[in-house]
Amino acid sequence: MSTSLKRLSKSDWMAEGGRLFGGDMMRWRFVCPICGHVQTPEDLRPFAGRTPNDAYFNCIGRFTGGRRAFGKNPKGTPAQPCDYTSGGLFCLAPVRVIDEEGREHPVFEFDHSGEVCPS
Repeated sequence: MSTSLKRLSKSDWMAEGGRLFGGDMMRWRFVCPICGHVQTPEDLRPFAGRTPNDAYFNCIGRFTGGRRAFGKNPKGTPAQPCDYTSGGLFCLAPVRVIDEEGREHPVFEFDHSGEVCPS
């Protein structure tokens, strides 16, 4: 988990996402700062009421019944997404996107695993 906080203007954040993953935001990949699960907005499509914004604000385990964010994964079980949200008591999202009005929005970091989605 990263301990440094990165601040970006919305336009710089959009440019970075486009550079990493192409123009289709539904394919942009975000990393949960708690469990490390990588997800896209497209992954959340099956969950009623979810928006693409949920992918950079909530771990998908929040909608799939994942493990507790600050609980331990039982030994011998595969890692699974957690129920972390940046809108809870502890905001550990490592990035703040600053909108046109100067408000900061916490977001998960982009997945920098080196794999780039085709445009």
